Amino acid sequence: MARALDVIGERWALLVVRELLLGAKRFTDLRAGMPNLSPDLLSQRLRDLEQAGVLRRDRLPPPIAAQVYELTDRGRELEPVVLGLGRWGSRAPFPPGNATLGVDSLILALETLYDPGRADGLVGSSFELRLADQRFEARPRNGRLDVARGAASPVPPRTPRIPVTASC
Repeated sequence: MARALDVIGERWALLVVRELLLGAKRFTDLRAGMPNLSPDLLSQRLRDLEQAGVLRRDRLPPPIAAQVYELTDRGRELEPVVLGLGRWGSRAPFPPGNATLGVDSLILALETLYDPGRADGLVGSSFELRLADQRFEARPRNGRLDVARGAASPVPPRTPRIPVTASC
């Protein structure tokens, strides 16, 4: 546990991971999701997490050609930790004042609070969520809700079962 906290125990480190769980983001997008984090401290956390193998920098191809940050496989392994902390924290009173909930935080809250017992008949379905100008695909499966950034891909229709009777 101490070795894990050496990597992700610094203030803001897990929130950076949270911001990247749904896909790659530019520096400005990360800042928008954590408005109380200074640009210098965000830069430091990104460097630390990159050195630890939790995330990597990449460059999008032209015409965008922007630098983005994304989780490595090792970083994605933190998803159950982040969702578990979110589930645990959701039982605490909401902070006073005008606290805002970002789009990614809302999507992760859906994953955190998903109740597979109430999703009967939805497994194998795909839903597109549109929040602000962003799209997400949600798929209930294996007792959890998988959500990814991007438009929902079509799900092939289920083949209806047609009873066949044979007579001789």
